[in-house]
Amino acid sequence: MQHRPSPRSLLIVALTLASTACTGGPAVFGARAAAPAVPIVAWAGPVGALFEDGIDPAALNLAAGTSPRADLALRERVLAAEAVVRVRVSTVSLASVDGRGVYQIALKLVGEPLVGAVPTDEDHVDVSVAPGSAAFPVVRSVESSLVGRTFVGFFRRFAGPDQPVLRFHLARDGEEMAAAVHEVVTLSALSGR
Repeated sequence: MQHRPSPRSLLIVALTLASTACTGGPAVFGARAAAPAVPIVAWAGPVGALFEDGIDPAALNLAAGTSPRADLALRERVLAAEAVVRVRVSTVSLASVDGRGVYQIALKLVGEPLVGAVPTDEDHVDVSVAPGSAAFPVVRSVESSLVGRTFVGFFRRFAGPDQPVLRFHLARDGEEMAAAVHEVVTLSALSGR
């Protein structure tokens, strides 16, 4: 019995090849590819909601997950991000900041970014999870088991009181997520948005 590729897989291959031809090659996803020109705006509104300093509970098997392609926010999150990159949790610590317990999470960059470039010259990104943020109850409940886990991180800087503040969303890592991110980029390039 001969295996025939599905029409969807043929479309993905065709779109990927077309995107590569249109963009001059896979440098779009390279480690030091130019970050998208995104304005540094206030952390509010629809764009702020995409980078809610959150961890998808399905990425930690705390909730039933759906296909990344079924995530209604994925397209907008990819297109609004400065960088989309796989990350591995190196450390999780609880610090006192202004009398409140704030989790400090060190995320090691893993491999080439899927989109853009992380706004750092380091091989890691440090994020803070304060009480009231979307990730706080998740981190508090699984704090010790976070170290070593990998995620796909979506990052964007927003205006802060003195300097820009890096905001994030961490999603389930895997080939299906990477393929969905690449599809968004490819379709966006072909449609001109």
